[in-house]
Amino acid sequence: MAEEHNSGRRSRRDTYGEQPTKKRRSFLGCLGWIILLLVLIGGGIAAFSYYKLHSTAEAIYQPADANGATPVDKVRETEVSISDKEPVSILLLGMDAGAGRTTGEQNTDVMILVTIDPESGTAKMVSIPRDTYIASLDAKINSAYGTAGGASGSINAVQELLNVPIDYYALVNMTGMMNIIDAVGGVTVNNEFAFSQDGYDFAQGSINLATGEEALAYVRMRYEDPNGDFGRAARQRQVLIAILDKYQNVENVGSLLGLFETVQSNVTTDLTIDDMTKLALNYRVDSANIESTTLVGTGDTSTGTYYNILSDDQIAETSSMLRSHLGLE
Repeated sequence: MAEEHNSGRRSRRDTYGEQPTKKRRSFLGCLGWIILLLVLIGGGIAAFSYYKLHSTAEAIYQPADANGATPVDKVRETEVSISDKEPVSILLLGMDAGAGRTTGEQNTDVMILVTIDPESGTAKMVSIPRDTYIASLDAKINSAYGTAGGASGSINAVQELLNVPIDYYALVNMTGMMNIIDAVGGVTVNNEFAFSQDGYDFAQGSINLATGEEALAYVRMRYEDPNGDFGRAARQRQVLIAILDKYQNVENVGSLLGLFETVQSNVTTDLTIDDMTKLALNYRVDSANIESTTLVGTGDTSTGTYYNILSDDQIAETSSMLRSHLGLE
């Protein structure tokens, strides 16, 4: 490989073996709350102040290896330039940080690596199941956040697994972010099968999730789902997309205020306001040009713990696909 792992990374403040399938709108769902900010940059400024947008972006900004955290391994020889419209990668992390969990207990239940090539107008999205075995930790990859240094630990684990550089990250507290549904007055989704969860009954077909609490119950269910965690991840994306649909033509300033406050309380990223603006303007991808893959390996319970074991060929194929998309091979 042309790039080798080296320690250190410069701060940017100075400047679910499944074949790939097309997900017509998954990209928006996966970028989730960062996309909400981008939507506001593109259309919300006329209805709301730039100051509030800027202050929110500053509040959620945090380098992955800030505050003495484990350094992020350097996989690129030179840092990517969004200004020059170079292909970029973003690691999207979703966490349930509620229920009084300590930092060491905070696992990333959602882990999606997105690569975007603005020149070809394409994006690739790889979902890494939370039970995926990672050799360096001798544990599930979702534990990297709590045991290996926070966001930098998750980044290093994914970089090691796939030998792909991660240029940016965005971490979302899924529990807190569901509060935004209260502000928008609920969302409508299409439920594939009927089930019950946390005292709520969800019928098959088009249903309305009236509150954040109800939406959280909807996305949390996995034991009745034939696809387990993969089905839960799909519902998480589904709800995020439904929220985004409500904000495409948002006009209520009070609702915008609630959005900013919720983002500020539940998102952390090393994307600056300048980075987000350039991504919004120059890295747009048509939904038909998004390729989505979930790294479903072989289930292994020989140790008494369930692991998703990926084959060497599966890892190599995914790595080659992503590196090529980033212009590294």
